[in-house]
Amino acid sequence: MVPIADGSDLGGSLRNPASFCGVVGLRPTPGTVPSWPSADPWDPLATQGPKGRCAADVALLLDVIAGAHPNVPLRVALAGVPARLTAHGCKVDDAFPDLRGAGRIFQTLRAVGFERNLGPLYDERRDDLEDAIRWNVELARRLTAADVGVALRERGALQQRVRRFFDHHDLSVRRPTIGR
Repeated sequence: MVPIADGSDLGGSLRNPASFCGVVGLRPTPGTVPSWPSADPWDPLATQGPKGRCAADVALLLDVIAGAHPNVPLRVALAGVPARLTAHGCKVDDAFPDLRGAGRIFQTLRAVGFERNLGPLYDERRDDLEDAIRWNVELARRLTAADVGVALRERGALQQRVRRFFDHHDLSVRRPTIGR
């Protein structure tokens, strides 16, 4: 109904509907598009991004909405294609940051975010919510403070491992895989 729009993406909310409708949805790296006000500005799980009729429309909107904001502390990373980087004289190592525990950290902190943002709605209209929302709110309510503390501590350790990786590498580029 409109040529471009913006929205948020945690697990595919921009990308998946766009792909089903023949348009383009982009989930930028967290911090590329500032999201303020925010109940948790350090939370990198959900990010704001553009959706449009074509890549050029999405690029135009991203150019408008991307940028630094003093209240948003997240940093931006870049990605590219190893062969192109090598062709331009870059040294490419077959290395990747240690992301051990990232899935568990994500699942715990995502659930906490769902509870924080949708817990009251869950209490009022549980049956009107999608299964994934109910599942996450219910998971959060089973978590203890210690569980959340562990996830936050592990996220800090993960962030340090990634930071150390980038002490020796300027970029991390994932090679495309076929059939995944």
